[in-house]
Amino acid sequence: MNLSDEQRQQRYIKSRSELDSIFSEFNGKINPHIENIVDYKAFSFLVLIKEWVDLYRDDINKFADVVDFTNIKVKLGQAISQYTKYVYNYRFCNNLTNNILFRKILSFEMYFLSKHGVLGNKMPNIFSEEKLSDNESLFHLSPLAHFMFYRIQKELHVRVYNLAEAHRTAELYEEILISMRKTMYEFFYKYNDNDCRIHSQDDFRKFLAFPNNKNLLSVIEFIEKNLTVNI
Repeated sequence: MNLSDEQRQQRYIKSRSELDSIFSEFNGKINPHIENIVDYKAFSFLVLIKEWVDLYRDDINKFADVVDFTNIKVKLGQAISQYTKYVYNYRFCNNLTNNILFRKILSFEMYFLSKHGVLGNKMPNIFSEEKLSDNESLFHLSPLAHFMFYRIQKELHVRVYNLAEAHRTAELYEEILISMRKTMYEFFYKYNDNDCRIHSQDDFRKFLAFPNNKNLLSVIEFIEKNLTVNI
């Protein structure tokens, strides 16, 4: 269609006006639902964080001294609020009527949790010269990294132990966890800047695409195929 400059400008003005009307009409309908989703997801994260603390606080040296729980509810609420708005905007812009891939969910979660300092590290490099297990190394690099490892592990755990008897899968399961911890360590070590913040919403998803991260990617693909993970 060949339009004059004036016609193109008029079409632009009309479209802006129409969008303003749409936003004005639907914001009031959408925002209460967004707030309910934020409330539930923040509550769910607090439950998961408590599980993580209960599981690891006695097994990791100086756990309580390292992880920063200051204003955790406020920080988490802010992170989840921004995350939820971003995700639904992402779905709208990409015409996604169903949930997005788990790898993208993880990437978005890591970015916004990191951005707001959720589960920060109060004592970085406290054990930098000591020999640590891969489990402790991941935690002391970033408590958030260790928590996200637990988040992935929990999604995987149910599915793995449904595949066969526990005694037959236990050794393979442990090998998978070791590989996951190492890859998570590499990601947080590589992508954290001096302020311990991940740089963009897509960092983790892009990181998974590297050939040497195929083991963790395989785990996440397995979860995506076998489990519906809600945003």
